[in-house]
Amino acid sequence: MFAKLNGSKMITDSQILQRFAEFDQEAHTTLVTSHDTPQYPRTLLVDGDRVFTWWKNVLSLLRNPFGKDSEQYQQFCTIYHGDRYYNTSKDYYAIFISTYAGLVKSLIKTTTVSDVLKQAKIPLGTGEKDAACMMVGIALETVMGELCQRDPNIQPGECSQPSEGVNTVLYNAELYNRSKQNQISSWLNPHKNASSGESDKFARKDVLEMLQG
Repeated sequence: MFAKLNGSKMITDSQILQRFAEFDQEAHTTLVTSHDTPQYPRTLLVDGDRVFTWWKNVLSLLRNPFGKDSEQYQQFCTIYHGDRYYNTSKDYYAIFISTYAGLVKSLIKTTTVSDVLKQAKIPLGTGEKDAACMMVGIALETVMGELCQRDPNIQPGECSQPSEGVNTVLYNAELYNRSKQNQISSWLNPHKNASSGESDKFARKDVLEMLQG
């Protein structure tokens, strides 16, 4: 999907990732912010007009890398029902995050981890720490997976478990020491939070430390 980052394609891929980062930032006020009303005191609602605009803009962006016939586009297209319920808006965000993660993973497959880390500095520099954290976290998981698969003493099944499990496997295989294992665990936590939309559980400095590590 993503070509090698050179020439005009570099600009296109960078712009797509940046737009996703911006939509992620917007989602935290459009989808996650909720309120109740006198008519429905126990029902959390979101701004239906803002949700529709956000959804429409994301759908338009999805056409670029995936196309209208893709699973990602169709899934995002059919989930919108026009209601204002907070729980439904969380479903939108979950699909959005999953799609964004897929974009980053595709980028890593066609470039290098270092290229993705450079790309992550762009949203981090403009305040979109969640998107930057997603990119850095996926890059970290990719490196861990490659280390796991290259070691002849590690069974293939051990490389397919969640990241923290892979971290333990790599430590037990003596590919790095306990200090490095603990450091990687501290990096995986912000990524987990970003993937769950829990932006308040980590800070920009945490993402910066991941980049510098």
